[in-house]
Amino acid sequence: MDMLAERYDLTEREQETASLMARGYTVKRVAEELVVAESTVKGYGKSIYRKMGIHRKDELIAMVNEAKKLI
Repeated sequence: MDMLAERYDLTEREQETASLMARGYTVKRVAEELVVAESTVKGYGKSIYRKMGIHRKDELIAMVNEAKKLI
């Protein structure tokens, strides 16, 4: 995840959010883990998707899985 975070200039919170989302966590579960509001997680998600040029969670999961192969 560090490689993707650096490549796409993700903040620490966006990196944490993306990591949990890539594990298949729901917005509600991510919010519980990070102790923030669901609306905050949705905002992070929009920012992550914009920065990474993606539109869906499955694209995020695919990118994270591909990055893991390169390690």
